[in-house]
Amino acid sequence: MGPFQAPLFISSYHIDKAITEISVVAIDVRKSMPISFFRLMNCTERQISDIIEVYVSAGWWKEEYDAMGIPKLVENSFCFFTAQDADGQIVGMGRALSDGVSVAYIQDLAVLPIMRGMGIGSALLSHLTTYIKNLGISCVMLMAQPGTFSFYSSCGWKAIPQRICLLQEYSHDDQLT
Repeated sequence: MGPFQAPLFISSYHIDKAITEISVVAIDVRKSMPISFFRLMNCTERQISDIIEVYVSAGWWKEEYDAMGIPKLVENSFCFFTAQDADGQIVGMGRALSDGVSVAYIQDLAVLPIMRGMGIGSALLSHLTTYIKNLGISCVMLMAQPGTFSFYSSCGWKAIPQRICLLQEYSHDDQLT
C-alpha cells in the first residue's frame, strides 16, 4: 500500500437471501468519508448522470452516445455495482457480463480521479468477483486498460500470456448485414 492509499475499514455488511442487493459501508480513514457499495439494478436520472460522469472521467464516453442507453446498459449487465459517497453521488462503478453458468467478464471498472487511491476500485472489484463466484461461476476474466496491470496484479489478477485479445470495431453508423 502506497503512502496515499489508506485502507478501507468495513463497518457493516449485508447480503439479502436472494442476492439482489449487497450493501457495504466502508470508511476511508484518510478523509473519514463514508463510501457505500450497492448492486444497481435500475437507475434514476441522477444516477444516469453520475454514471456518465464516471465514464467520461475514464475516457470511455463519446458525445454521440445516448444517455438514455445507460438504464439498458445497467439492466442488461450480469451485475452492476456502484460506489457512492455520503451524498449518494456515484464515485465509482463496475460491471460484469456473463452467461450465468460458466464464465463472467468484468467489462468496466472506473473510479472518479479525485477518489482514486482510496481502495474504492479494489472494493468494487472484490464485490463483483464475490457476487459472481457466489453464484457458482468459477471463471472470471477481464481486459485491462494499458497502465493498469499493477492495480489488477495487486488485487490478485494474473496475465494470461498464452492468450491474445482480439477486437472487431465498427461505428454505430455502420449497417450490419
